[in-house]
Amino acid sequence: MNKIHPNRLYLEEYRTKKHKYAKDGFFTSLTRIHKWSAIIHFILKITGLADKGLANAQNLQLTRTTVELENLPENFDNCRILFISDFHIEGLESIPDNIIRLIENLEYDYCMLGGDYNHYNMMHMPTAKQRMKKIVEHLKCNGIYGILGNHDYYEIGVFLQSIGVTMLINEHITIERNGQTIYLAGLDDCYIFDSADIGRATKHIPSDAFKILLCHSPQIYKQALKYGFNLQLSGHTHAGQICLPGGIAIFKGVNIPRKIVKGLWNYKNLTGYTSSGVGSSGNVTARFFCLPEIALLTLKTKK
Repeated sequence: MNKIHPNRLYLEEYRTKKHKYAKDGFFTSLTRIHKWSAIIHFILKITGLADKGLANAQNLQLTRTTVELENLPENFDNCRILFISDFHIEGLESIPDNIIRLIENLEYDYCMLGGDYNHYNMMHMPTAKQRMKKIVEHLKCNGIYGILGNHDYYEIGVFLQSIGVTMLINEHITIERNGQTIYLAGLDDCYIFDSADIGRATKHIPSDAFKILLCHSPQIYKQALKYGFNLQLSGHTHAGQICLPGGIAIFKGVNIPRKIVKGLWNYKNLTGYTSSGVGSSGNVTARFFCLPEIALLTLKTKK
């Protein structure tokens, strides 16, 4: 786990993130659910939909997706990745048990954690550590890898590392399977803390290697393509969290094309998956037309 980035250190020290949001611009900021929290709460209250929204937020789903990839080493064909992101673990007491219920008898090779373990607006680190420890203890696979999100402090990363999660903060590791190797790079947050360093994370990775990028926000997709990644795994968007019928996201959370907001997507030679996330954000513990998810991704060599 690399040393804390100066940007992250500064913002954590002064407990403020306001000036980073200013970079969004007016129209982009309106795509963040945080801007509308009070209005959403009022609407849910007067329409009587608050209970339904809460029930949806707790209705965690296991989704299964086959991801076809060119140049995937043959020994990684049918490799299964359990991808869990956006816990916001202090927000709902039921989250650990809901996750454990879904993964208890599940078979997978690796687990990747996409950040936002904490819920910044109601952060309580002892609660976060206790609940994350309970989840990690039930992850049974060949390796657990994690990154930090825009709601997290470095402290939670240090804790996760201490209980068996390999935290990747602008660095990479190799994963070997029956004599063949792929590279997994993990970035620090690129959205609020602005501390992602993809150049540092990819240093010394062979140009022709198969590479997976773990980054909390999908907004890094153009850089991921530039640096030759084959697969990008992200979260952050909650797939909109409050959506229109058909799962059409009102709130993207970041300035990205709509096709990248959720699920499986492609951008030129880059394949990506954006998780709907486990928890809820924006002080809105509700979901509509967008259930929370744990994603089981099966990698397949594209024929």
